[in-house]
Amino acid sequence: MTWGSPRRFAKSSRSFGDISRNIKRGVAFGSMGVRLRFNFTTRLDSTDEGNSMKRTAQVSDSMIVNVDADTLWEQVADPTQMPRWSPENIGAHTPAEPRPLQVGEVFEGSNHRSRAQWVTECVVTASEPGERFAFQVRKIGASSPKISGGIATWVYEFEDINNGRTRVTETWNDDRTTWPDWVAAIVDRVLTGGKSFADFQRLNIHRTLTTMKDEFGQA
Repeated sequence: MTWGSPRRFAKSSRSFGDISRNIKRGVAFGSMGVRLRFNFTTRLDSTDEGNSMKRTAQVSDSMIVNVDADTLWEQVADPTQMPRWSPENIGAHTPAEPRPLQVGEVFEGSNHRSRAQWVTECVVTASEPGERFAFQVRKIGASSPKISGGIATWVYEFEDINNGRTRVTETWNDDRTTWPDWVAAIVDRVLTGGKSFADFQRLNIHRTLTTMKDEFGQA
């Protein structure tokens, strides 16, 4: 990957400097124990940083699972159940006993990726029995979620098919709306080992749904 001319980089240095300071503070990245290094002498291979690296802000996948929608929703809407299926989530702390959460309730999720571990604070934004569950990730940190910022929104939708089967759709939305696309592209590849977050989460979603499908048996 190459960067822009010194003149073009100088024009964008203010916005990048703000993001660099946030990264150093730990926003979504330093808090995971990842140290980012940028080569300011490299060229950006574009006449416009934003146009050549336009990122995908949403990815989703669906599978048919051999369980009814109400039963599956009850389990997905209880964040303590997610480690059964997710390749990164390893636990959750909820405000009360494990149960489906309602809109406005807050929970913390513990996650890992390779040797990195981090904790997120999430707020439930949708909770419709048998139909939909969603939450927004709004804080992150290494041992506790101390750093605020738009991170991601996760959505699960459930559709009864027939004979007790459900089509479940999992969607990831990139909430880093204030990040320039070219900066997000660089950071994504550092944190995922060369992929964009969209490609990385597309694979994670497929793994989650495949594990869920296998657990309940072939539909």
